[in-house]
Amino acid sequence: MSVFFGRNAKSVALALAFLITGIPARCEDGNQTQGWKFEQRSSSDGNMTVIVGESGVKLLQGDLICVCAAPNWQAVIANAKLKIGMSMSLRDWPAAGFHLAAENIVTSGVTEKKDRWKGMPSIVITRTITMSDSPHNMAEMGYRTGTERATGYSSEQLILSDWLNLKPQVVSFLGGVYRERDLKHFLLRRVNVYPSGKTDISIDTLLCSRVKISGNEFAVPFKFRTTKDRDQITLDPQKRKSIAGVVEDLFGAEPPTKAKAKSK
Repeated sequence: MSVFFGRNAKSVALALAFLITGIPARCEDGNQTQGWKFEQRSSSDGNMTVIVGESGVKLLQGDLICVCAAPNWQAVIANAKLKIGMSMSLRDWPAAGFHLAAENIVTSGVTEKKDRWKGMPSIVITRTITMSDSPHNMAEMGYRTGTERATGYSSEQLILSDWLNLKPQVVSFLGGVYRERDLKHFLLRRVNVYPSGKTDISIDTLLCSRVKISGNEFAVPFKFRTTKDRDQITLDPQKRKSIAGVVEDLFGAEPPTKAKAKSK
């Protein structure tokens, strides 16, 4: 049986009560197990798919694939187009893995309450941002448009799942992806609130479905050359150009091409 949530889904609590026990349950056909598939949108990185199960987790975003699975729980990030990638321990993943993991924020005034998301149990956390990693924050804002592009947000609201039983390794991996070091549940939505009162949904879950997971679901489906340069794997040329422009604005640094032209 497959269960599907859309944007306009009404309360489905009764129909889904049997699913709230979490991820376990082995399928009748072969070695397949039950898991969850989330279609999400990042304001800085576009659409991505996250699949979680009892034996691993996988993220797909454009040409990128990030996986972490039993039994060794090594985090792997690879580029399907360029056929390059890198692997690392979960301890190193937050600093060196998926490029959303670089921001460092300090929060205060944290409140937490129980709620419902698409009819399912959820947790809503609201927190005040007292300090953030400004260069990274501005670099991320550089990918956006609108009146709030150059301003920092003052508070955040997180909506987290409260029906999934995720393994600690899966939670640790997802914490690196979403820049949430103390993540304990799956992140469904992150809303940034600016001093003017406007809001910006930086992470949102568009669709959610119960899926069957095969034995090789969490394996990288291609061979890749190992590199130590994370940005070479994760950033396309356009984003590299955007980041160079932000660095120039922040620190007065000139891109290599301009510096070289002036030296002639």
